Amino acid sequence: MICKNCGADIPEDSTVCTNCGAAAETVAPLQNPQPVYANPAGVQPVSPSKVLVWGILGLAFSDLGILGIIFSAIGLKYAKRFMFERGSLFGQAKVGRILAKVGLIVSIVMTVLLPFIIIGYVSLIRVYIDFISNLMYY
Repeated sequence: MICKNCGADIPEDSTVCTNCGAAAETVAPLQNPQPVYANPAGVQPVSPSKVLVWGILGLAFSDLGILGIIFSAIGLKYAKRFMFERGSLFGQAKVGRILAKVGLIVSIVMTVLLPFIIIGYVSLIRVYIDFISNLMYY
């Protein structure tokens, strides 16, 4: 038990506080309550399927670079909000966050590599055209 006067721990069977001598009017110790987060007025809670859809879109458009980054970032934002509202990720929301992270990584890599890929294809097409034109003249 806890003394109401000084807050010291006192034995359960004691009638007075051993610290301050006050009568043992005890208060049960406070449990650590889970914080309750309320949504602001008019804001709908995030559904797990919303996180999943944006994660899928982020991964599906990851080969387009910037568009994949945008969709993946939206998916991660919804996953963060879902976790804030519910305390943890589970089910579709967890899968959606994983897909959004993979989509973000692939999008960043594609954004960096895409110019080199395009230059490579253009060079390959030029070589092919030169090869075909040389064949036509012989």
